[in-house]
Amino acid sequence: METMQNILTRRSVRKFADKPIEPDKLHTILEAAMSGPCAVNAREWAFIVVTDREKLAQMAEAVSYTHLTLPTILLV
Repeated sequence: METMQNILTRRSVRKFADKPIEPDKLHTILEAAMSGPCAVNAREWAFIVVTDREKLAQMAEAVSYTHLTLPTILLV
């Protein structure tokens, strides 16, 4: 897909499948996130990847907009 087509056809997902994300796909997602622009090329990335279902549930309880389906992974 071309960049403009991706931008114009993007969508928000608020319903998640209850299956884990494969490690290679997660790595690709994180790699893409780290390749974005940043101020003075500092690239001081810090990502927290949460996959533990109990921790995800605890985090969902701590926020007010938990009407969303609980994801299988959370990147902070």
